[in-house]
Amino acid sequence: MNLQAFALALVVIPSVIASLLVCVRFYHYGIQGRLGKDDIIIGIAMLLASGQVVTAWNFIKTNYVGVHIWDIPTDHDVILAMKWSYANQIVYNPILALVKASVILSLISLRSQNRHINLALRSLFALNATLLLAFFTIDIFQCQPIALFYDSTTPHGHCINQTAFYIALAAITILTDCMALVIPT
Repeated sequence: MNLQAFALALVVIPSVIASLLVCVRFYHYGIQGRLGKDDIIIGIAMLLASGQVVTAWNFIKTNYVGVHIWDIPTDHDVILAMKWSYANQIVYNPILALVKASVILSLISLRSQNRHINLALRSLFALNATLLLAFFTIDIFQCQPIALFYDSTTPHGHCINQTAFYIALAAITILTDCMALVIPT
């Protein structure tokens, strides 16, 4: 059974739905003249997410995701597959951070009368922006030279402990999500 079509559908369908919802949001707030910074940031995140559809699609195709191991050609281009994996990683984390930034800006726009809440939201926004830059930089330069990520035959290089990085990234992302959830508005 070939599950690749299912994997591709899982990439495309949610993105199409999200794109439609963002377009409706832009239309609604646009005709009211109320487009805000949070809308601009979610628009940028959606553009990146559309790009990620391309990287994820090609990752799935070139890595034969969902294809039985016996059906994978022995001469498939592993370097090309890993390049798509790298590209997919590069766009993924900024999308998460931009969506979170948009939510935080939406909460800030509610203009809480409690200065501690406003300080917490602004601090979380700054932390999120800092983490975006840090994780994006680490993601890009996780291997030196960069080509070592997708070509293990590249001489004289090293990579960070990628498993530890991915776990730390996930834990910090979940932590900042929880921080956003517990701030009362």
